Amino acid sequence: MSRSGIRIWFCMAVAFVALALADPLTEAASNAGLFGPGRYTDHSHADVFPALLAGFLFFTLHFVLRARFVSRHCEDRPQAWLAAWTRALDVKTVALLLPAIFAVQIGALYVTETSEQWVVLGHGLGGTVWFGAPVLVSLAIHATLCAATAFAAARIVRSLARPALRFVQFVTPPAARLAREPGLSLRRYRFAPARLEFAPIVCRIGERAPPFGVA
Repeated sequence: MSRSGIRIWFCMAVAFVALALADPLTEAASNAGLFGPGRYTDHSHADVFPALLAGFLFFTLHFVLRARFVSRHCEDRPQAWLAAWTRALDVKTVALLLPAIFAVQIGALYVTETSEQWVVLGHGLGGTVWFGAPVLVSLAIHATLCAATAFAAARIVRSLARPALRFVQFVTPPAARLAREPGLSLRRYRFAPARLEFAPIVCRIGERAPPFGVA
């Protein structure tokens, strides 16, 4: 899988974890009456745990794919391995991914909240109830937690560089590692014909000499 494909799973993981954090926060504030008497929630948090579970599954998948990708390109060079892992999710890269992460998060919010309403209530509530709060307030809360979760997750991924390297070195078959060591590769020997100047000496032995090519 390409580098862009691996980042998609990171975006999915961050979006669902941020959703699982922001949704109950906005609904708790709404249920406490902080935004007035309007109906902003369905008074249910059944969608939080599936979203959180999906986020961790996507995060694990991203971790495994990134380890395979870096291992394939850096082989047994630990310093290059660590450098490539760290560069993959630096601050600039994460900042560029934020719009995509936020879009996935809001889309997932609509799907999970609407599905929750149908499962719990048997019908959808319609309108903007799925935001869990006034629209602008909900978007602000979700955007804040989206950014915080993204940078925190990237930092966690970078901190796992050395443990990931040790794990990859542990699961890699020893024979495969030894085969890549330059000092242990078998030398190839090839037959080198005798020089033509050696032919007269061989002919004096008294036996039939092996044939030699003549230019």
